[in-house]
Amino acid sequence: MIIRRRLSLSGAAVLVVGALTLTACGGGGTDEGKGSSAPASGATAPTAITANTTDPITLRFTWWGNDDRAERYAQAIELFTTKYPNFTIEPASAAFADYWPARNTEAAGGGLPDVMQFDSAYLREYAGGDLLADLTPYIEANILRLGDYDPNIVAAGNLGGKQIAIPTGTNTLAFFYQPDLTAETGVDFPTGAWTLEDYNAFCQQVKDAGKSVGGQPILCGKDYTDTFWFFLQWLVQQGTAPFTDDGALNFGATEITEFLNIAAPARAAGVFTPAARLEALSPLTGFSNNEGISEASWDNFIASFSGDTGKDNLEIVPIWSGADGRQNFLRPAMLLSAGANTEHPAEAALLIDFLLNDPEVGAIFGTSRGVPVSTTVRDSLSPEAGSADAKVIAYEQLVQQDPTAPAPIPVKGFGTIEEKWRTLAQELGYGTVTADQFAEEWLAEAANAIK
Repeated sequence: MIIRRRLSLSGAAVLVVGALTLTACGGGGTDEGKGSSAPASGATAPTAITANTTDPITLRFTWWGNDDRAERYAQAIELFTTKYPNFTIEPASAAFADYWPARNTEAAGGGLPDVMQFDSAYLREYAGGDLLADLTPYIEANILRLGDYDPNIVAAGNLGGKQIAIPTGTNTLAFFYQPDLTAETGVDFPTGAWTLEDYNAFCQQVKDAGKSVGGQPILCGKDYTDTFWFFLQWLVQQGTAPFTDDGALNFGATEITEFLNIAAPARAAGVFTPAARLEALSPLTGFSNNEGISEASWDNFIASFSGDTGKDNLEIVPIWSGADGRQNFLRPAMLLSAGANTEHPAEAALLIDFLLNDPEVGAIFGTSRGVPVSTTVRDSLSPEAGSADAKVIAYEQLVQQDPTAPAPIPVKGFGTIEEKWRTLAQELGYGTVTADQFAEEWLAEAANAIK
């Protein structure tokens, strides 16, 4: 069923129901005190594992994200080291595109951080090399408490019987737009069950309005075909599962070029933020720099967008409608993992537990890492009506009023093929490759990466 109404996000915040209703199984306190840490992976854990909360412990912790996320993590780390003064946390962050090359270099040298923010796209690659610690012993020891987590969401971080990652929350794709810029152009954003063709027409009207801000033309935003996940969403809406059960591609050049060519007329007309401008703004986009009206992204990005734009009135609406009426899928927004090389696995688990289960930390992050999987943390949120957190929670509730499709499970090599899509999309924006060349080059890269 296609959602046929504009999303209203005013009024009191509501809690996510339906697929996000989590089974409360109870949770215990963290076992604390000086004790031995079990090996990170491969060995049977002692029956009484405890985290060392007396002797000096130093942990490296890294994540990707913007300044807003860095500030939230800084607050969370300060809370952690106040509660556990024997800990020293060495933080580091990077933009998403720079984050994974750095992790790959560390992995090759056996020096991954003790704790790191993780993405499901890279789990199979790192799991295959036994690079991530199995957190199961520390869950069983109640250092890492998952008693009130939905096991179906937790399972997204379990590969080969090892719990190598813990989801921070759930998210789903959404479309954002800026009411202020939209009003400036005098063009109304599409409502109801709008299609990508409707969006192309809207973008043309925005360009034709000829308005500017800060010396830059007000345009629609970046080309929506530039992100691999948007292509996967489009496939799902056509009734096609992107990947087979055995981890192979379930599409070919025909589907890729068809998707890319939906935006071809708009791309040729120059209605999107130009590739050169995007490169100059990176890691910001036209939208987050207040010169682009709209952008598709994961729903929890509203906090980052609000921080970048300085706007607290950004609108979040359902994404484009598809051929068979399917709309969204829910997935882990991100995860936290520990490097298998860590010398302090129990203590790394303690930090992960704190970052995910402490109510004060939950209040700091709100829904910026996704709608919290922990019911205790989620229920402790009291977002102000109209706030970013209230909008995300209400949006996920709205999405679940209609059937949602299963989230595509990333294949091995997903991170590589996702990045290849991004770089080819940049070339497509510059006009240095055609849609057919894009498909040919991407499929060649995918065949090698997945094999």
